Amino acid sequence: MALEGFYDAWPRGRRFPRFSKLHVRFGDPIDPPATEKNNEETYKQLTEKLRERVVEMWEKLREKDSPQGVAATGD
Repeated sequence: MALEGFYDAWPRGRRFPRFSKLHVRFGDPIDPPATEKNNEETYKQLTEKLRERVVEMWEKLREKDSPQGVAATGD
């Protein structure tokens, strides 16, 4: 899951949140590799895959929210 706009809605040090546009994108599930070993390398690969997918979703959220992205995608 990627979240965008939450800092604008409730920045650090602010006592109460304010109304702001928030964006949430849910990605496809990531299944752990089918291995009996739960070693560091397996964990590292799974974490990297997760990070890449979340960054990809953030980029799509930001792209869609930007004036250039809206014109390019037709949204």
